[in-house]
Amino acid sequence: MASRFKKSINIILVFALIGIQPIDAFSRTDYERDEGYYHELCSGAKARDHQEECTGFTEYINDKLADSETLLRRIREQKDTVLEEIEDNNELLEVYQKEILVLKERVTEIQESIRMIEADVVETEAKIEVFEKKIKVLEEKVKLNIRASQSSLYVNNYIEFVFGAADFVDLIRRMEGVTRIKQSNDGVVNELIAARKAFDEEKEHLLSQKEQMEAKEASVKKEEHDIKVYQMEVRDLIQSLMAKHQVLEDQSKEVQEKLSFENKLFLDLRNLPNENGFVRPIKTNYWVSTGTWHYAKGGRHMGVDLAHIDARVGMEILAPGSGIITGTQGGCPTYGSYPRGNCNGGWGNYLTMMFSVNGKIYGALFAHLEENSFKLSPGSVVRAGDVIANMGSSGLSSGPHLHLEIYYLGSDSIEAAYDRWDGNITFGTGGANWGNGWEKRCEMNNHDAPCRENPMKIFNYTYEAEY
Repeated sequence: MASRFKKSINIILVFALIGIQPIDAFSRTDYERDEGYYHELCSGAKARDHQEECTGFTEYINDKLADSETLLRRIREQKDTVLEEIEDNNELLEVYQKEILVLKERVTEIQESIRMIEADVVETEAKIEVFEKKIKVLEEKVKLNIRASQSSLYVNNYIEFVFGAADFVDLIRRMEGVTRIKQSNDGVVNELIAARKAFDEEKEHLLSQKEQMEAKEASVKKEEHDIKVYQMEVRDLIQSLMAKHQVLEDQSKEVQEKLSFENKLFLDLRNLPNENGFVRPIKTNYWVSTGTWHYAKGGRHMGVDLAHIDARVGMEILAPGSGIITGTQGGCPTYGSYPRGNCNGGWGNYLTMMFSVNGKIYGALFAHLEENSFKLSPGSVVRAGDVIANMGSSGLSSGPHLHLEIYYLGSDSIEAAYDRWDGNITFGTGGANWGNGWEKRCEMNNHDAPCRENPMKIFNYTYEAEY
């Protein structure tokens, strides 16, 4: 009986303990499902009637901020690692650049030596040509002498000539005359043959020297070419690391902006009109200088380039739809350079935004903007057609133009899209050669958000057409 009584008491206590737990428990999933509702609920007088919900929502927001801060720390650690790799490869690149300079100097010296040898060869050939002509003249003279001698100095005639002397003195004189004629002819011929042989040998030597120099030049050029190829590989590696660092830099800045943005309550976007069509980013007096997906001369191009007809900076850039500015990054001079304009990873001054058109959510990146031309700051509400910045030529740019990329982010709401966003400037779609960006084109992945839209189709543009 006592045992049954104790069991009954225990059961009653358990139910009593259960009974004092709150009936309404709120989980992270509840807050994630509709952050906009809880932001509004906990921002004003209603919060007093929903204290428990709002306390939980505050803790949820704090947890999100802590997650973002952890992400920011990880990004900064990765940046430090990439910077070390860049420094190591920069030193290697400097070594090869010095070797290239040494090789270029050697090639210049060899080419100058070859030019001198060629001049000597030309001069020597001219001398040989003069002597060849002289030899021919003398050979003809010798031939004439021989023929004259043969006509009168056959053996019998020679004997008659010699022994036809009037006396012994005349005999000696005749014999000496014949000897001198022969010696003269032989001496001239031998001298000319020796001279010609000497010049032929000199010419052969000079030609051989020229061939050796040309072989050396070819060898040095090949070595220079090989090192240049390797240098390009090292440079590509460094550019890749720089791009990776810039991506991390951009992510770091975007996460910082997002942290600042999330520290405030979400702006009320419900009063923004739902636009029924895209607004073109520039009103008039511009042309499509580069289309989407490919450059005219080859290579991938992930947006559309719009340039002023008279190649000017300062044209007003318009918001293509109503939404919010999600990020701005400046600090670059209005005029960059190509191919060395690496300010902000080559983007130059850029702005990102989220907006809604036809019930769908999009992201946009506006790059190469004019210095100090941002009209709005991150978190600002913007309406379709509002001026947001001005056209420039900052970063990796060969002339004034706007580089515009459009991203499809889903069909729910700007608040939800913003909550999914990781702060990346291309909204999680990668780039032309990184982050699987090529496969993230909407036309290739059946519009699986986030993906890259074709701005040419979005704004009904034609390549090289004027507007």
